[in-house]
Order: sequence, then C-alpha cells, then structure tokens
Amino acid sequence: MRTVVSLPPQDAAEVVKLLDQEHIFCEARIADGGSGLETTELLVRDDEYDRACDAIENWQAAIAAERHQRLTRRCPKCRSQDWEKVEDAHYANANLTVLRCKACGCMIPG
Repeated sequence: MRTVVSLPPQDAAEVVKLLDQEHIFCEARIADGGSGLETTELLVRDDEYDRACDAIENWQAAIAAERHQRLTRRCPKCRSQDWEKVEDAHYANANLTVLRCKACGCMIPG
C-alpha cells in the first residue's frame, strides 16, 4: 500500500467516495506528522496508485476551476472576466477602487 494523498479530514471523505466510484480500494489513516495538524492519509494498492493519482488530480483541478469561477467577478454587461483597475485621482481621494471591463468598458466598484 502507498500513500496517494494526505488531506484535511473534511476532504478525505469526498476523495474516498471518488476512489470508490472509480473502483479503487483505499485505506484511510489519521496522521499528525508531529505538527499537531490532523490529516488523513489515503493509501491505495501499488498497482492502482497511478489511476488513483489521476482521479485525485482531476478532482483537484475541478475543485480549483469551481473556486476560480465562483471567485472571479464577471462583467454585468458582457460576462467577461478581464478587468483593469481605473487609475483616477477622484476615486483615489474617495478611497474607492473602480474596475473597468477590458471587453466593453463597463465600470464597477472593486
């Protein structure tokens, strides 16, 4: 058995389900590594290690894409995500940050 990933306990259950869906048996172990931070290590059989790594990497990429999508502001007019900060003394004096959409020119508070 090889450790395929070490995760916070709240993420481990989701990865166990993912590996189960892929028909990859895994074993979970609680570890703190002397740091005092509890993590869960997931172990898989040596012959399934590469498939497990691929499944976990795809899961992590999907999570990252979802977070990016959720956190990236979209233009209310054209839905673009390409912004630039407007440098203007009036905004700076009022302690405001204003963003301009590079696609359509729409301006919004940042």
